[in-house]
Amino acid sequence: TGAANKLDDYEEGTWTPALYFGGSTTGITYTNRVGYYTKIGRMVYASFNILLSDKGAQTGDATIIGLPFPQFSASQHSAAKIVFEANGVSANLIGAYAMPWSDSKLYLRYQAATDYDPITNAHFNDSTNIFAMITYQAT
Repeated sequence: TGAANKLDDYEEGTWTPALYFGGSTTGITYTNRVGYYTKIGRMVYASFNILLSDKGAQTGDATIIGLPFPQFSASQHSAAKIVFEANGVSANLIGAYAMPWSDSKLYLRYQAATDYDPITNAHFNDSTNIFAMITYQAT
């Protein structure tokens, strides 16, 4: 018999996060990068850790690509807390978060003096370590 609440979609796995600045990975190298996820129905619970060995030469806004599933396009209201370890960033990024979007990218933002601003290459150094837990609704 099929119950209305029957769990019919459960999956666990890994994903490989990649850091981009201004849409490019020019010169970026990693000491470590790993991601894990659990998908239950349309809800995705994902985590990642990126430890840089070289932030490269590219400039621009920081994004993370490689999410295991695209964000549901009608629900752009998911966000996740992102943590930067002390040796990593050149500015105090209180309120930093990662916003999953329907293009399968995480857009990195932080609370600036009067609004939210993009996290950019200028906030990183060659040994930045970032990690996050993300919950979002898949397509």
